[in-house]
Amino acid sequence: MPVPDGVVLVTGVMAAGKSTVAQALAETLPRAAHVRGDVFRRMIVSGREEYVPGAGDEAEAQLRLRYRLSAATADAYAEAGFTAVVQDVVLAVAGHLGADGGTDRGGDSRGKGTREGGLSVC
Repeated sequence: MPVPDGVVLVTGVMAAGKSTVAQALAETLPRAAHVRGDVFRRMIVSGREEYVPGAGDEAEAQLRLRYRLSAATADAYAEAGFTAVVQDVVLAVAGHLGADGGTDRGGDSRGKGTREGGLSVC
């Protein structure tokens, strides 16, 4: 099996098996880190606002922060020679995929495409 370079994103709805798949993938690679996006959400111990469709500006800002932290962490592992396997629910926020706060580069009618910066979202 070819070893992926850089960052691999495992995404899906809650309880879809993202953690299981991401951990299993990371364990099969010679140098890998499993980056769990939800960890960054749980680090906010007071003032946390959960993101739901139609949530306010603060909840959206916290979701974007979580994505930026995940992307920065994944980039750091990749720069150190690890394959970063990122696991998170990636949502369309304000008409854009929310991986790293970059600008959309392409995409299809479902809002899928790639982003400038750390994570590529497909």
